[in-house]
Amino acid sequence: MARAVSQRSPYLTGGPLRRPLPVSSVVLPDDPAAAGQIISAAVVTMAENGYHGTSVRNIAEVAGVS
Repeated sequence: MARAVSQRSPYLTGGPLRRPLPVSSVVLPDDPAAAGQIISAAVVTMAENGYHGTSVRNIAEVAGVS
């Protein structure tokens, strides 16, 4: 069962400190070219829309995958 994090970030107001997902939880295709295409699409999409303005659907659309 997940437990709440009691620490607060000094950079954010009011929210608990969030930890990044472990690398093992990231799933990429076996094909290195496809993985690179998805990562490149994510970088471009986040640069244009910002982190919070980007969705997985946006990234998939730019990468040309479904």
